[in-house]
Amino acid sequence: MTNNTTTKKWYEVRIPITEASEEAILNFLFELGSEGCQQVNGEVVAYFSGVEKEIIAEQTNSYLKELKELGVLSEPATCKINDVMELDWNAEWKKHFKPIVVSKQFMVKPTWEKLEFPVNKFVIEIDPKQAFGTGSHETTQLILQLLEDNFVSGSRVLDVGTGTGILAIAATKLGAEEVVAFDNDPVAIEAAEENVSRNLGVTNLRLQVADPDTIGLRRTGFDVVLANITKNIIFKYFEKFNNFLTRDGFLILSGILVEELEEVKQKIKQDNLFSIDEMRTQKEWAALLLRKQHTAATP
Repeated sequence: MTNNTTTKKWYEVRIPITEASEEAILNFLFELGSEGCQQVNGEVVAYFSGVEKEIIAEQTNSYLKELKELGVLSEPATCKINDVMELDWNAEWKKHFKPIVVSKQFMVKPTWEKLEFPVNKFVIEIDPKQAFGTGSHETTQLILQLLEDNFVSGSRVLDVGTGTGILAIAATKLGAEEVVAFDNDPVAIEAAEENVSRNLGVTNLRLQVADPDTIGLRRTGFDVVLANITKNIIFKYFEKFNNFLTRDGFLILSGILVEELEEVKQKIKQDNLFSIDEMRTQKEWAALLLRKQHTAATP
């Protein structure tokens, strides 16, 4: 008997990266149409399902050549493209995603894993699909650690670039009065909606497909803004983040490489919107907790 079931075709793209080229290559792949990326052993592994293989190869190799000419890459790099099926993509998550303790109060676990022993922590259940956020990445862990150490129950929280919704769900479990979370990727919001429904007790959380320029807020004045995004996007929206916050609110930033810290500090000093309250690092990544600057009133 012939099996007429059709399976969605995926392409897996692998590109060697360095710290200097990582951010540029990730941004390029997402703009090209990647539906998910992960970093594995010095490579970016990206997945595509709506872009022709020839277009991926031509445009990616052309971009890598530009990076070499600009000096971002010290050695020539090419992309390797493999044909994979959707089943393989889902299996990859299950192969690498295991329950993980991410902070003093939180554990993140995939929906398909069962805990065989009680844990004295908040447990967040996640099915990442093609969205960013399993709790294993240092940037997510750093924000969670800063959030739980500085959180005040009853706060209103805004989560910028929510991905799978881990940070938003954590804020509700810590006792947030309201959480608004948004991402410009509809796939991420779809994953986040499913994850919110899986975590019992998460009721005061609103999700939107948006970016900082298009987010529609019922009211402004958040006590906490969370942003696990890239340095360039952070720079672009510093003033927006300031406007989102109450007078005594704080902003937690991550997605910053340790080697970028001095540049970020200079930006903070130059804009004079925030002061650095706390800084933490984990491996090559950094996170900052910033407080709004209060200017003296004019007599």
